[in-house]
Amino acid sequence: MKKVLVAEDEESIREFIVINLTRSGYNVEQAENGAVALEKFSQDENGFDVAILDIMMPDMSGFELAEEILKTKLNRETPIMFISALSDTDNKVKSFDLGSYAYIEKPFDIKVVRSQIYNFLKAVGNRENHYKQQDSYWAMITHDMKGPIQAELSALKLLLNNDDSGNFN
Repeated sequence: MKKVLVAEDEESIREFIVINLTRSGYNVEQAENGAVALEKFSQDENGFDVAILDIMMPDMSGFELAEEILKTKLNRETPIMFISALSDTDNKVKSFDLGSYAYIEKPFDIKVVRSQIYNFLKAVGNRENHYKQQDSYWAMITHDMKGPIQAELSALKLLLNNDDSGNFN
């Protein structure tokens, strides 16, 4: 089950997202501000598959939270999606500069949010499957090539050890 963190200070919006994502089969953690979200990131041993961060939160903005998340070894690869009532280009650009995979504007359609998360996680899963298949392919090729290469090496050793009299040493 994919794990999602939702950091949103407005309780009604946070609960709405959490309920809908939980119904969609995600394991959802929630945080009412950046400090709580950062604590959840530091306590989780496996990391999150996606983090949805509100930009305008008290004590720590979503941008500041993202910067802190990116500093940690375990979580720096966590995909981030920002959610905000801010619709100006500067904030959108800043979110993508921080590595965001989506910028969700409030008010939002929860179906669109679920689709964005689903499609993103599907793409990540497909990429991981591709790499696993590629690794498996190269492991098989390496294994299959050991036999013929060993036979060639043995034949070369035999030829090198052969003296002019036809006797083998």
